[in-house]
Amino acid sequence: RAIDLDYLNPFAFYTSIQHSEQDRDNAMLFFDFKNNSVKGLKIFGMFLIDDMDFGKIGTSWYGNKTLFSLGLYSSLFNAFCPLDFSLQFIRVEPYTFTHRIRGNEYSNLGYNLIEPIIPNSQIFNAAVFYRFSSNLDIVLSYLNIVHGDNEKDPNGNLSVNHGGDILIGHRPFDSINAKFLGGNKHYLSSYNFNLFYQPTLNYRFNFTMNLKYNKSSYEPRNMELQTNFGFDVIL
Repeated sequence: RAIDLDYLNPFAFYTSIQHSEQDRDNAMLFFDFKNNSVKGLKIFGMFLIDDMDFGKIGTSWYGNKTLFSLGLYSSLFNAFCPLDFSLQFIRVEPYTFTHRIRGNEYSNLGYNLIEPIIPNSQIFNAAVFYRFSSNLDIVLSYLNIVHGDNEKDPNGNLSVNHGGDILIGHRPFDSINAKFLGGNKHYLSSYNFNLFYQPTLNYRFNFTMNLKYNKSSYEPRNMELQTNFGFDVIL
């Protein structure tokens, strides 16, 4: 491709240029905020627009592809104990990060860039951070994901597109309505324990334990336990 000189115009929206250039790109618009007016408490959020028709806001039209995130990080208890915690909720509408032209989706070599944030899903995560000493920390975290996956036939071929696969955008024969969390429900709960010990500067040991529960409307529930031990050299 030659250079698109249109993008050098500082007064034009990237999305408008994208459409005028026959959708060869995948421009996005986002607004984020952070507030820490209360000492020890940070509230943050983001609203990302992949694509949107303002006349169809509030409907299930597939082209309203957005992401909404809201969270907080608190160190309010530091006056009593060295404990912090965080909470975050993320809602990703169907088809967000996808594109009607293969290769223009928000991916690299076929992989999602921001796993586990995937189209047609809602995500909740929480974490607690505790510092026993200057060189010993632990982190307890919880992640819950509900995902509306595309429907497939017995041979594994796509039968109904619900906008749940980042590599498959909306096709001309797909329904123009994409209900949030429609399709085959997939549930994931993940419990994590992390311990970090730094005996001396720039050297750190870490131990991780992760327990995952997976369940979907087409597969039985399964549990997976993973443990890892590592050594880091921090330069």
